[in-house]
Amino acid sequence: FNVTFGNNATSVPFDATPSIMKAALENVGTGEVTVHRSGPDFELGYVWTISFIEKEGDLDLIGTDITRLTGDDASVEVIETRKGTIKEVQTITTSGGNDNIVN
Repeated sequence: FNVTFGNNATSVPFDATPSIMKAALENVGTGEVTVHRSGPDFELGYVWTISFIEKEGDLDLIGTDITRLTGDDASVEVIETRKGTIKEVQTITTSGGNDNIVN
């Protein structure tokens, strides 16, 4: 799937390691971030928790494009888990619905 921030986008694998997700996000302009990943769940879904280190304030949500994800009801959800003042935290969650998710 693709992640976007501002007008920049890049592709990441559905099972991206924390270091791959970190590099992708920083390449699209998030500034320095830390990334932690949990999963996979029983549908090969993952959760990445992203903490913004460099940029401060209430930031735009990371965007996603799931066109390349396959699987019944494959989806990606981005949630702002801590609104930014000094360190905003967002999560990206993939789900495969009734089938395994692939990219």
